[in-house]
Parts: sequence; C-alpha cells; structure tokens
Amino acid sequence: MPSFKFTTLYATTGTINTSDERAKSNITNYSDEVLDAWGEVDWQQYQLNASIEEKGSENARLHTGIIAQRVLDIFKKHNLDATRYAFFCHDTWE
Repeated sequence: MPSFKFTTLYATTGTINTSDERAKSNITNYSDEVLDAWGEVDWQQYQLNASIEEKGSENARLHTGIIAQRVLDIFKKHNLDATRYAFFCHDTWE
C-alpha cells in the first residue's frame, strides 16, 4: 500500500522510488557548481569483493557505477557537501 512506505531500506540491489511530481517540492535545476563537480565523477567498472571470494575473479560479474569515496572527494574539492544530496548517503566507513 503506497501510504505505508519504509523510510530506510538496506539492500544489496536497487529499489524503486517515486518519480511522481506531486510528491516533490522545491524543484529546481542544479547549480553550475554542482554540475561542474558531477562532471568530474567517472563511472567505473568493478567487481564486488564478496562475489570474487565466492566465485573467483574470472566468474564474478562486472558491475557499473560510481565510487562513493571518490564522489565525496570531488564534491569537497568543489566546496560542496556531497551528503546534502540524496544520491550520496553513508553511515560509517572502516
């Protein structure tokens, strides 16, 4: 039921979020500063450590995405707080 949504979900795969405009406020374009920072973020190909341990590097699938620590560093370089944006979330890292 749409009115009983989880607020936090920890999962190993993606989830579907709403794209319905009626559920959003303060819709604006990104600033040039954010676009400049985002322009430095590279998409990477990688394998998950757990999959390599389970299947070996020859059989572990290749994934595509961004690397959180690299996004954080790039945004800091541009005097932006990456945690202010919903595409970047973290609790703690070792």
